[in-house]
Amino acid sequence: MSDWSAGVKKVEFISDAKRGIGAARRIYFEDGSQVPEYIVGWKSGHHLSYIATGGLPFDGYHATLSMAPKGAGVRLTWASFLVSRGADK
Repeated sequence: MSDWSAGVKKVEFISDAKRGIGAARRIYFEDGSQVPEYIVGWKSGHHLSYIATGGLPFDGYHATLSMAPKGAGVRLTWASFLVSRGADK
């Protein structure tokens, strides 16, 4: 992740599971902030959904990465939803 995302210092698993629903990791940033992420949706070869539960400047974050065949490759779509502080939940 640090190869393509600016400011990432390291990433480590914080769960025994490395794949599938329930797998979790913590992202450490160069500024000292930390963001825990948990996989909440998984269908191999189709989609991956995760939530971030802290360390961000908003209350909630959910993202889904969807994969679909496209020619000889794969089309990857990233969609996200966030709830900012003070928003009506």
